[in-house]
Amino acid sequence: MSRSRRPPQQNANNTARDEYKRSNVDSRRRQLFNPQSDHPIAFNKDSDPKQPPQRPFAGQRREGVNKKPLEILKKQPSQPRQQQQQQQQVQQQVQQQLQPQKTTTPPPSQASSEKDAHKRKIKALYADLQEIESRIAKINERTALLPFFETDDDHLFSRGQDTHHQPVIQSMTQRDARRAADVWRQKTDLHIALADKYLELICFDYVFSEKKSLESLCWKRAIYSLVEQFRQAFKLRAQVSPEEEEEEEEEEDDDIEVPVISETGMTMMRLSPALTSEEDDQEDEEDETRRISHAEQLLMLKRWFNHFLNKADDFYRRLMLALRALDVGDHDHAAFFQSTEAHLEEWRRTRRLKWYKSIPNRGDLARYRLAYVAGEDGVVSKRHAFGEAWRWYAHGVWLMPATGKLYFHLSLLMTGGNKVMQELQKLYFGVRSLMVRRNGFVNAREGLVILFEANRRWVDTYLEQKKQKHPAPLEESQEAVAGLLVRLHGMIFTKIGLDQYAQIKRRFLSALFPSTPPPRATHTDVLSLLNDNLDNASDGCLSGAQMFWFETAILCIACLYNYDYSTSKFAKLLTLQSKRVFGIALPPDMTATYESLLDETNDSLLFAYGVDLQCQIAIELMRRSLDPGLPGACAPSLPLIPQTPMNLRDNEAFIFSQREPAQADNLVHIREKEADQEEAWMIYIEVLLHWLVLNGICQPDQRGTSLWDRLVSDKVAPVFWDLLYAFLTQLTHSLPDDIKYDIINRYLLDDDEQPIETEGEQVSEAECAYARLMMKVLGRKPVLPEEMHMRGLGWVDDITGKLIKLSTLTGPAEDRELHAATIERKIKVLEYGFALSKQMSHVFYYDPVREAFTPTAATREPKSEETNEVIAAETQEDDDVDALLAPTTLMMAMDDAVLFSNETDAVEDEDDDMLTQLKKRREQLQTMLQSKPPASPRKVPMGRHKERQERLNRLHERVLPGQTTLVLDTNCFIGHFEHVKKLIASHQWQIVIPLVVVTELDGLKSNTPPLGTIAANALVFIEAALKQQRPLVRVQTSHNNFIHDISIRSEQFVFGETDKNLDDLVLSACLWWAAKKQPTSEATAPVCLVTGDRNLSVKARARDIDVVSVSAIMQLKRAR
Repeated sequence: MSRSRRPPQQNANNTARDEYKRSNVDSRRRQLFNPQSDHPIAFNKDSDPKQPPQRPFAGQRREGVNKKPLEILKKQPSQPRQQQQQQQQVQQQVQQQLQPQKTTTPPPSQASSEKDAHKRKIKALYADLQEIESRIAKINERTALLPFFETDDDHLFSRGQDTHHQPVIQSMTQRDARRAADVWRQKTDLHIALADKYLELICFDYVFSEKKSLESLCWKRAIYSLVEQFRQAFKLRAQVSPEEEEEEEEEEDDDIEVPVISETGMTMMRLSPALTSEEDDQEDEEDETRRISHAEQLLMLKRWFNHFLNKADDFYRRLMLALRALDVGDHDHAAFFQSTEAHLEEWRRTRRLKWYKSIPNRGDLARYRLAYVAGEDGVVSKRHAFGEAWRWYAHGVWLMPATGKLYFHLSLLMTGGNKVMQELQKLYFGVRSLMVRRNGFVNAREGLVILFEANRRWVDTYLEQKKQKHPAPLEESQEAVAGLLVRLHGMIFTKIGLDQYAQIKRRFLSALFPSTPPPRATHTDVLSLLNDNLDNASDGCLSGAQMFWFETAILCIACLYNYDYSTSKFAKLLTLQSKRVFGIALPPDMTATYESLLDETNDSLLFAYGVDLQCQIAIELMRRSLDPGLPGACAPSLPLIPQTPMNLRDNEAFIFSQREPAQADNLVHIREKEADQEEAWMIYIEVLLHWLVLNGICQPDQRGTSLWDRLVSDKVAPVFWDLLYAFLTQLTHSLPDDIKYDIINRYLLDDDEQPIETEGEQVSEAECAYARLMMKVLGRKPVLPEEMHMRGLGWVDDITGKLIKLSTLTGPAEDRELHAATIERKIKVLEYGFALSKQMSHVFYYDPVREAFTPTAATREPKSEETNEVIAAETQEDDDVDALLAPTTLMMAMDDAVLFSNETDAVEDEDDDMLTQLKKRREQLQTMLQSKPPASPRKVPMGRHKERQERLNRLHERVLPGQTTLVLDTNCFIGHFEHVKKLIASHQWQIVIPLVVVTELDGLKSNTPPLGTIAANALVFIEAALKQQRPLVRVQTSHNNFIHDISIRSEQFVFGETDKNLDDLVLSACLWWAAKKQPTSEATAPVCLVTGDRNLSVKARARDIDVVSVSAIMQLKRAR
């Protein structure tokens, strides 16, 4: 079929139409697509030639009112004119609605333009940061396969493969070294440039940088990321492969030179083949390919790393200068500096300057320099590196004492020297990182577990050596004190090995408080930073012995908080107790929480261990202070830690000037003074009283009970308070009269001060009185070195924070005249004693007439009439006893220990052999007799009268004459011989004396009077009672046989029984009677052990044997 031809005129029209379309399409192509107004399909279609070639508005390509495209509406057939007009009107209305409204934008104001410019500047700085980070990423990717830059990450994530994977380290030539040096230089420049860009952004908008944590990002991305690359390089070269060692040895053999005699004399020649001229030309090229030894690689790496660390440290110096300028602002620099200096002297830091946050970063850089760069190769001296790192962290602790991480980093620096002494100091700094008020450094617990495990192995070795019975020199004795103290805290911290706690505690106390005077230590030279004077308290310097007592006190207190203040239940209990003391009503849920915490703490064995250790050390110290005849403590002298100046003036050059390592290592030799060694133990008493007073543990609440009464009183020997009264009285008389009376006037005559107006304030009068007392004791600022070290502790920050809030009501603390450090320390202890007497006014007070601390009448006299009758009867009977045998304070304390002991208490001396136990018992019995009777009636702790009477009543029902057999221990004849004679003469009780008691008395009779005399008289009395054939007195052997005389006063043990100790032999007699004798009723005890030994009483109660002291038996006898 043939195609018909178009007319010429039609062809012309088509051609014109095509040209118009092409021109229209070209114009459309020149337009840009607007996604908000253009349809993605219709935009590419040919437009209607009737429409002008203009950019359509937003509504042209949208659907019509009848949901059809507008083009379809236009193609519909013609309709009547009226309908067409209506449709046109509708279309016009739709187009007007869809057409965007024209708005007039007001001209931008100056504020908005500045804000926009500020945003553009921040975006530009961010773009610069991203550009530098991209360059860093590219160079890391490009050099990942080069020597010094290889990584060893793959084997860290592999499972089920060889765990002994050794990374393949590429051999390195001189050419590689130059290339690596260039790469490290480029990386250093880029990372420092990135840090500078962060600095520019921080200075441009500090508020924005704080919001985005730019300082932290700067450390992570600009500094630490490259530090980690260096550390990875050091890690890969930490060990040398055997092949590399062999190759290095071969290269060294090639360079051996031997002496050769020539015409001119003797010369040295290398054992290597001679080089030809051609080989000589190639020597330079061979040097380029010469392998670099492992030692050379490490040396180059150290130099490159040190170069980067210097650059990074200088960056942070510039950052601190910039932040200091922001801190000062428009203030006068001198006035701002002076106010900051005064603020840093106070107890609590409420203002933190911006540049403080850079101190930990500079400390980390110095620590990396010590760990990786310092050495004997001459790059950096270890002495200088250690001094610089220590000073940065110590300076941070001074400025930010509540930052736990800084203490942990100080513990990381405690390496070298005496290992045992260093472990004690590492333990102290590790615990301090957890004892801050908030956000303790939890990672420190992992380090402490490792430390405790290493110490456990040392203690096991030490105990094995002690079995050899060789006398230890003073240095080893002091090491034993430090090592055993760490072991005790390790048991409590890990809750592992608690069955050996009593044994370790006894050995610790025996080493710390020996029975013979320890040899006097020689005062060797020690190091201190920046020529500190030990007498200058403002420098916060403590001697080695003082540091031991301070750390021991802090560790014992931290034990009660489970070594973590912020999460401690005991801290929460103290907070609730303070509300009760101040008369704040607790809601029911908080009351339930209080009771639950109280019960849980009271039942905690670890808390009991901590309280016992804390108070036992204090008891021994006060005893030795009151009795000069007792040997002093054998406290170790810890290595002195470097001290930093505690003022901005002396630290300004070190912080803000160009780095000079010699500034941080200006060490001089000083000597510990003998006075510091002898008076060092006073710090322990000071810290203990400080903790008791500030926390109000002994202050009763509205119901008249304190936490001490409910938690501590039954866990501490009653002699603690008697010794404390006597110690405070002695301390009062040791001060000059003017100082003594000034203290008395401040705490006694100031009681008539006007009461504080608290109307309209949510503060009780009791709380204001407490705050005023604390301000008087603490003062405006710490003045003693140990007080400066106590800043940052959780309870210190809590209490001083409250005092700051209440200062508007109580007024600021008053300053007083300061004295020498030794006198000032005694004054502080005495002030805590007066404050404690105010908190415990119901228990003791200061008598200005007698000039002594005296228990109150309510404390001296029991409340119940029944108890009064018992005490009066006992007093009347004691008047007939010889003064030499009058019950001493220690005897009564031992009786209380027996009466209040439990089957769950710890037992000491469990592992000693028979001879060792005999020696210890002899020393104990001598102490009982040498102690003087109390001058006044012994103070009975509050809350114990009722419990004592209840226990005596239970014994009265169970221990019955004629039905209960009494087994007597050795101490009954030594401490209560007259009571024993009256007990036997009463003919009411069946008395059994184990043969081991006779054996022990026979050994004691050779001692000097009065112990030897009393033991001999006891043997005569026992022998006379047996000759009279009294059926109620019998001597029983360990094989449960009875003898009628004591001519043979010892017995042979069969094989296998020699592991029994003295307690076991006495206890075996009780167990035999308990199994043999059937009681008349279940409420009657078949046998009762009479002893004053607490350990033996604990063992007996654990085996369901009733235990009673001789004095209690006499009370039961009189009650019947």
